[in-house]
Amino acid sequence: MISISVANESEFYDQIKAWKEAAEKKIAGATKGIASLLFKDIIWHGPQFSGDFVANIKVGINKVNTSFQHHAINDSKEHWVVRHEGDRKPMTYAIAHAEPVLATYKFGDEIYISSNAKHDQGYSFLIENNAIAFRPENPSGGATFANALGRVKSKYALIDAYALQRLTNTSLLV
Repeated sequence: MISISVANESEFYDQIKAWKEAAEKKIAGATKGIASLLFKDIIWHGPQFSGDFVANIKVGINKVNTSFQHHAINDSKEHWVVRHEGDRKPMTYAIAHAEPVLATYKFGDEIYISSNAKHDQGYSFLIENNAIAFRPENPSGGATFANALGRVKSKYALIDAYALQRLTNTSLLV
């Protein structure tokens, strides 16, 4: 039989606790970084007309945010500016509302990125399933969430120390 003894048990447990906390901090940083990259990819490639789809991409912590702000960046339907993929105003609006929510994330939480865009009908589902016609100003078309996930998964299939550092320093604002 083998017997193991620890000379300074409390110091050993303190070291284990410190290691665990450091690992959790790195995991939390990488998780927020991946969520930030996904969010930015979604809003960058999201098709636009009124801007409401992109402006209403939401972040939720431990629950899906199903809120929708009708005419989020336009005063009314009469004052619409026809927008295009990559239009900054809806993207800036989305980031301004998502950043404070994402800032509350802590290790163990779940992050949800969602859209509940609707006018006469809910159209986030239609966009994601390519069930509507997209104007040439929206070259990425639909499947916005699925395509963003594919791009981020491809880039971060393996996370080494360098990738971990980049992810930890990524935010919605950078």
